[in-house]
Amino acid sequence: MPSLSRDGWVQLCARTPRNVANGGHAWLQQRLHALLTICQQAFHDKFYNSSVGRCGGDTGAVQSLSLPTLKIDSAPASVYTHLVEVVVENLKAINYTMAVGAVTSKILFNMLSENGWHESALSLDPKTSSYPTSRTQRG
Repeated sequence: MPSLSRDGWVQLCARTPRNVANGGHAWLQQRLHALLTICQQAFHDKFYNSSVGRCGGDTGAVQSLSLPTLKIDSAPASVYTHLVEVVVENLKAINYTMAVGAVTSKILFNMLSENGWHESALSLDPKTSSYPTSRTQRG
């Protein structure tokens, strides 16, 4: 298994279902599906910390690691709902401040809405994101 960054795993896993759906050959679809399954499991094994019941080792990584995990369906069904609740509790604890950038914020809004947390999604204030913008990074 190649060594990929978190974003590399997310990109690979997010694109594979599209490739499977658009494929023409059954054997290619089977291989891509197998690869997706391996990548999802590897992502979960790498980033899910079962000793604390969340992705990452500290609360600062809750949003940045849990959201990609949820987006690519890396979390097993037994963990999925718990991870959603961990993200919601993290948002409440930091006054609904997003700790992610523009791309992952879309995942955050969709994940909250898709899982029935509409009020939490509406409580988010995009202007309060603690993630640095490109403008502040440039100085």
